[in-house]
Amino acid sequence: MNNLILRGLLCFGILYSCFISPQVFAASSDLNDNGTPDSLENEVLVLINKTLPAGEYTFNNLIISSSSILTLEGDSESTEVFKGVKINANNLVVEVGGGISADRKGYSHGTGPGNTGNFSFQSGASYGGVGASFGGTIYGSATRPVDLGTGSGTNFGGGAIHLVVQNNILNNGVVSADGGGSASGGSLLVETNQLSGSGEFRAKGGGYSSTSVYYSPGGGGRIAIYYSTSTFSGVVSAGGGCGSLGMGYPFVCGGAGTAGLFDRTDNTLKTNGWRFQKNDGAFVLNKIFITSASVDVEKDASVTATEITLDEGSSLNFIDTAVFNVNQVFINNNSSLVSSGKENFSAQNLVVAGGSTVTVLSQNTLKLVIPNINISSDSFITVDQKGYELGGGPGAPLPYDPENPSSNAYLMGASHGGIGVGNTATSTYGSETEPVDFGSAGHGGNAKGGGAIRIISENFVNNGTVSANGSANGSGGSIYISSESITGVGTFSAN
Repeated sequence: MNNLILRGLLCFGILYSCFISPQVFAASSDLNDNGTPDSLENEVLVLINKTLPAGEYTFNNLIISSSSILTLEGDSESTEVFKGVKINANNLVVEVGGGISADRKGYSHGTGPGNTGNFSFQSGASYGGVGASFGGTIYGSATRPVDLGTGSGTNFGGGAIHLVVQNNILNNGVVSADGGGSASGGSLLVETNQLSGSGEFRAKGGGYSSTSVYYSPGGGGRIAIYYSTSTFSGVVSAGGGCGSLGMGYPFVCGGAGTAGLFDRTDNTLKTNGWRFQKNDGAFVLNKIFITSASVDVEKDASVTATEITLDEGSSLNFIDTAVFNVNQVFINNNSSLVSSGKENFSAQNLVVAGGSTVTVLSQNTLKLVIPNINISSDSFITVDQKGYELGGGPGAPLPYDPENPSSNAYLMGASHGGIGVGNTATSTYGSETEPVDFGSAGHGGNAKGGGAIRIISENFVNNGTVSANGSANGSGGSIYISSESITGVGTFSAN
């Protein structure tokens, strides 16, 4: 067993295979106005804009033609769980230029579970994502989104769409449940055998809006799409609304909602925005692909998977305690894994590559118990400036003494394994052979000590950087690695 130690200032399952659908009012429709109920016709072709009230409708083959919009109403006053429109069909086609829309069909002005209850801050409304400027709380399910979006001070939230298609969905148009200005997006729940097309599924929050005051952008809604086979090449988006008040004002966005595509054949989740939530139960998946997204693992969530890949600037963020068991972890292309220091994270293989990073929330220990770890030449395991903060820690200099101005405490360095400049000879602390302490912080500027890394491995390959450095006036933290093999040409530092 090889122990590599650095101490500060050392002078160097198939998820969701079926649903139990909420009760929905069964309704009858005649979209082509021929006097025959749509449920009895082989094909229903929508050639002009039409509207369906909230309820459940059945079709054999439904086609939304180019330049036609089928609007789906919501009923926020309904006592049913699902307050939008459910469509059952054998096949569904949305042509280029056509659409199915529940935009602004959710909760009305200032109502809904994601309302802040206090419009003095002109907050954006929340649902799958948090509205900007002190938005309300998120609500609902990520895997089974059926809720309406929350209204803002000026607009309606997005509605709720549930599509159950036995054969094929061909979407070359837009299926949407967007919120109005400052309101949150609504929900899209899609179940089909085949998914195809190059269109868009969207549940976005609204941008800035105004009455006599400005209201901030709303949070994104929620989308979950389940299929057995897919050639779909379009866009799936539940982003927050964005905007700026003009020159000199920042560009602000509401929080992204959740958008997941679930391949039921191989039990895979693909997402560009997700949240693993406790209220959705334990996630048991084969593979997870996260692309260009920030994904949170909420407190007490449970995730089991064979493989997870973070790519194209993605981040996987642990908020608090959680269980996350994954065999293979690949962090690529400027992506990051952020530990809370409290989750139970287990894996067999961890690969960090392409300028990617593994780190931890401040003043928490980054602990990795993984048999095989490989860090590429441009990647990092780092807890730089994650230790004690301004004036904190057992190695911090004595506070400034007004009776002794020459002490100049603001210029003194904090200690840990070595003595900080101007600090006392007794200010060092911690173990030389089993270092686990954070670095301390001086009194000057925004001083922070380095954090603490504990790694237990069998094969550790470091061609990149492992670091626990402090800031100016801060001491280095701790790096404690136990491994059968440590190889590579990278660096270890706790400066």
